[in-house]
Amino acid sequence: MLTMDCGNNLPFHESQDAQSLERVQFAALKVSEGQLDKLEEAIKLAQIDRRDLLVAADFAHDVEAHLHWLPASS
Repeated sequence: MLTMDCGNNLPFHESQDAQSLERVQFAALKVSEGQLDKLEEAIKLAQIDRRDLLVAADFAHDVEAHLHWLPASS
């Protein structure tokens, strides 16, 4: 889902490579809290405006925040 719906098909990301899309995709994963329905909603938010998703994931103010985030293990 992330590759198909939250990749270089996002507005203004048409020419981005996988590494530059990582921040948005990690944000979607973080916001989803491991739930598929929340992931779908996060991807929809990214499709409207990826900046809103970055804010929701607390990734907006640090371009490397996604590199330091690790999902909690269950």
